Amino acid sequence: MQHPRDPVLFDVPHRPEWLALHDEPALLSDLPIVDAHHHLWSRGHERYLLEDFKADLDDGHRIVATVHVQCGSHYRTSGPARMAPVGETEFASGVARQALDQGCTTQVCAGIVGYADLRDEAVEDVLHAHAAVDAQRFKGIRHAAGWDAYQAFLASGQLPKEGAPGTLNPTKAETVVYTDVTSLEAKLGGLKLGGRVNDSEGRFTETHNADGTTDITGFARYGDVGIAVTTSKDAGGRVVGTPTRSLLLEDVDGSFVKAIYELTGKTPPSDAGGNLRLDFSEADLERLRQIALTRLGEKIAMNGDGRPTNEEIAESLRENHGIVEYKGGQFAFGGVESLLGEADTPDEALIALYHGGLSSGAVAQEIELMLLDDRDHPMDIVSEPQC
Repeated sequence: MQHPRDPVLFDVPHRPEWLALHDEPALLSDLPIVDAHHHLWSRGHERYLLEDFKADLDDGHRIVATVHVQCGSHYRTSGPARMAPVGETEFASGVARQALDQGCTTQVCAGIVGYADLRDEAVEDVLHAHAAVDAQRFKGIRHAAGWDAYQAFLASGQLPKEGAPGTLNPTKAETVVYTDVTSLEAKLGGLKLGGRVNDSEGRFTETHNADGTTDITGFARYGDVGIAVTTSKDAGGRVVGTPTRSLLLEDVDGSFVKAIYELTGKTPPSDAGGNLRLDFSEADLERLRQIALTRLGEKIAMNGDGRPTNEEIAESLRENHGIVEYKGGQFAFGGVESLLGEADTPDEALIALYHGGLSSGAVAQEIELMLLDDRDHPMDIVSEPQC
């Protein structure tokens, strides 16, 4: 079974002699880098496999790990058609072990993104088959969707005729999904301590519409705290409207939920505990940032030597990696306030809330304290609890 191939896209020869005509020195050669999207394949006379990849890795950069993303290569040639893409995961897993056996310092194919047809009612069986190959490295799937005539184009290399089925709405979407589990274990004599610490998941979908516009949706969750951002762009790549930025908190104590509802001018639900969704405008996030900076300034002022302005605090946080320098002293507070104060964009401010606590309860408590400092101007940020 062969994946449909476009001879123009896939059969361009790999020319090392042409690549060698230009060489650039590596910048920040000590910076650890994860190559988050690469392919390995062997199609007809064209191939790009481990030895080729290792040669490209040896360019002066510190590539610590790589992620192999599906490209329709090394599919299974027997068995159920839906299981054919599992062969690519088997191939990538084998390359990872081969690299380890060869003593490669880079963790090649440390993550594997495979393919499964999401339209298939038995897609769950395919996902389980991928995970059974290499549960440690398999992270998710990518399903690039297109219109009907696109498949004929891949097979023939010929553009479809005007009016061919599907050509009136050439919408294409790509989704990357990842999951991960963090464990921490120790042995004390015959006693095993620890276990599963936390888990994470994420999705990133980019949809290219027929009119040239693009819709981008990103979601990430670590433990019981998540964020979601949706952005629309016009055909020129300019953001249209206001992006939706949400903070998703799961299993929040009822006292925090009740307090946040009341501080935002809303009536708390009768069963206040549980999930909480907060939707922020850019103005809301900027207000929280200013509250955080003001609180940091008040802490500095407790030394009795005055306080810097909010913008001076923000500038120092960015220049000194989270440390405020003022009149010869250094102040390292950490936590949500410092992360928010350091944020330079609305997205960075949302991520600061996401990273600011070890749990949803810790994040909710920090938000409650900031809302208390600005209780005279309630923010309309509480949405239905649909985390």
